[in-house]
Amino acid sequence: MTGPQDESPTLEETTSSPTESPTPQPTATTDDEPVVSEKKVEYLQFGGMAVPEGVMMRSPNYYAVACRAPNGDIIVKTEALQKTWFGKLTFLKKPFLRGSLALLDTMGLGMKAMNFASDVQLNPVYVKEEDRDQAKAEALEQAKATPKEFRTLAIISVILVLLAGFLFPGIQPFLAGAKGFDANTMLWPAVALGSAILSTIMTIFWAPIKFRLSTDEKLAIGVAVVFSLGFGFLIFKAAPEAFAQFVSGNADKGGTATNYIAEVFKVVLFIGYLVLIRRIPAILDTFKYHGAEHKAINTIEARVALDIPNCMAQTRLHPRCGTNFAIIVLIVGFLLFPLFPRYPIIFGYQLVGAAAVVFRLFLDFLVFTPIIAGISYEIIRLAGNMKDQRWVEVLLKPGLATQLITTEEPEEKHVEVAVRSLQAVLTAEKTGELENNELKQFTV
Repeated sequence: MTGPQDESPTLEETTSSPTESPTPQPTATTDDEPVVSEKKVEYLQFGGMAVPEGVMMRSPNYYAVACRAPNGDIIVKTEALQKTWFGKLTFLKKPFLRGSLALLDTMGLGMKAMNFASDVQLNPVYVKEEDRDQAKAEALEQAKATPKEFRTLAIISVILVLLAGFLFPGIQPFLAGAKGFDANTMLWPAVALGSAILSTIMTIFWAPIKFRLSTDEKLAIGVAVVFSLGFGFLIFKAAPEAFAQFVSGNADKGGTATNYIAEVFKVVLFIGYLVLIRRIPAILDTFKYHGAEHKAINTIEARVALDIPNCMAQTRLHPRCGTNFAIIVLIVGFLLFPLFPRYPIIFGYQLVGAAAVVFRLFLDFLVFTPIIAGISYEIIRLAGNMKDQRWVEVLLKPGLATQLITTEEPEEKHVEVAVRSLQAVLTAEKTGELENNELKQFTV
């Protein structure tokens, strides 16, 4: 992911130098000259991200998504950027708050891009004409619940019900009318009981739930985003904290050592996860589109013609990649998060064990994540102003090294899509013309 420099900051903004001057507009271009700003190339306000079988690019005023459809065509969608409701909140543009705005803005635009990319890959209208009837039939069949899915959900439900039954004595006094909820002893039984109930409901109503998700694209994308965020929080936040608590037990009375164990485990999980998913062919192909996106941006910043040969000659790494932002967030979190007491006293009641972990995760989600994102964002902006300094080079090296994992050397077919996407926003900035070649939608 490569970041633009925008009046309304986004997560893709990374090492570009901030400027208070008006947004520079791209100049006219010929076949031999790319669209570039009158300012130095470091101030170019173009960035993007990889999506399944495609690339999203954004400029100061527009964004475009180009995807290669199953029939081999490149489908392009270009739209003007619209400020979201939180983008209109001026107080969120203040230093140390704009990092959260960047995160939210990027999530919103990313959802739109993923929505379009998913439709291109799944909608039978983009399949070769001779295979279209078969694709429609397969789409209808895939919308039906299968016996294997029911068995899997049933097994999960039974396990959760047994676990809830095993832990039930811990919460029974509260359900029987005992005064007060002892979080230290009753939290896990309550979580197990709630999970068992939800899983059972999901199993019973799985057939209509799956059909609705298969036929309502917006609902499916929303559920996928919520699930992805929940899965990410569970794996990269909850699991490290629970693991650290399990390892230290009651030995670490102050909790500081346990905090650092959790932070180390977060880094290990993050890097390990990236290395692991590279082994999935579809993900590796997306990493090739990520590399192609970087090459296209590097091409216009090098002030050479935006064509496939010139793009192929560029490096697949980029200092403004969102991977750098993620690494800075990990570093800042490692330095700051352990300083908060692990076993706080709330209204005279000291939280320990599972209750302390859950309370810490709650604070992480609502308080620490916005703070760490804000600090990390300001560090990136400062680095953009001082990019020739030695400390900036050292700061960016971990992120560039991680890009060797999150990008892969692309083929010409990947670069062709990235060029098409970038050219769409360049044309839109120059002429106002929006390239859109979407076909009629098919619904199950």
